[in-house]
Amino acid sequence: MFRSNILMLVLAYLLGENNTQQVDEYDPIYLGKFQQPSHSVAGDIFVLDEKTIYIQDFAHDGQAPDVFFWADGVIIPYITRSNLEPKISLERFLPREDIVLLLPEEKSSVFNIRKLRSLVVR
Repeated sequence: MFRSNILMLVLAYLLGENNTQQVDEYDPIYLGKFQQPSHSVAGDIFVLDEKTIYIQDFAHDGQAPDVFFWADGVIIPYITRSNLEPKISLERFLPREDIVLLLPEEKSSVFNIRKLRSLVVR
């Protein structure tokens, strides 16, 4: 819970939210884990708001040539707690790292996504 509160404060800062009380009162929506993972993909997936998905303890072995987060045909950029610069291609995440997916303009809401996955390009 402590780690989630820190991440939410970072998100509030990134999104320009000045009222941290709103962030503290927000309850993330738990979606579950990745289904049928490959390359040691793992993590608990939460919705933070309409444009933000949080993956707690994300892991990926880094063995695939190119890996992206993909939602209905759109590549989704992400940030980590240790690097707030948005990235597209996944790096190796072992040990695990908390990451935040930031939906681009093409995706109006996380609630309109039919399928979220990590996509391996060979």
